[in-house]
Amino acid sequence: MVHQDGIRQGERTKQNIVTALTQRLRTTTYQQVTVGDLMRQAAVGRSTFYRHFTSKLDVLLLHHCNRFSQMLEDYQTESAWLADHASPSLHQFFEKVSANSNLRRSLGYTLGADSELAKHKITQLIVSQVENSLRTALPLSELQMPLPVLSAAIAANIQSQVVAFKELTNRNDTAAFVNQLQRLNRGLILAALNRI
Repeated sequence: MVHQDGIRQGERTKQNIVTALTQRLRTTTYQQVTVGDLMRQAAVGRSTFYRHFTSKLDVLLLHHCNRFSQMLEDYQTESAWLADHASPSLHQFFEKVSANSNLRRSLGYTLGADSELAKHKITQLIVSQVENSLRTALPLSELQMPLPVLSAAIAANIQSQVVAFKELTNRNDTAAFVNQLQRLNRGLILAALNRI
């Protein structure tokens, strides 16, 4: 069934469940959130929840997938990846990280038993999304290294910089930090294109 805004009911339900998780994470840790909490907050039944997700971890992964898509939204061209300054979407991503106090905790700590699997799957998600963006943005024939290697390097850079950012006590110059990340990613791409 398609609603008047063009979003299928199933997609709307999935996003409502993700929104429920996002809202819960503002006040509590991932470990403390239950599937029942998500069902109540999203106003869905048990069978509806499990029609879309197999676990709470799947909801978290879709949340991250959405965030990474938003972060990379402006990175669809070579000029965006090679710009001297970060795009608005990258700045917005870090503003969200800064605003969410629960994101400042260690990922392993907040995920509990799901920690190792979640970190692995989140890494796969960001590598995949970076690779898809680079595939459309860069002249692949000019790359001096395999695209998956470059994508993994950029994804690792982003992840390590998110960790470094969360550990900062003074976030007054978020823009400078994000622009530094942009320059690091730019350097990786220029090296891969053999333009330095």
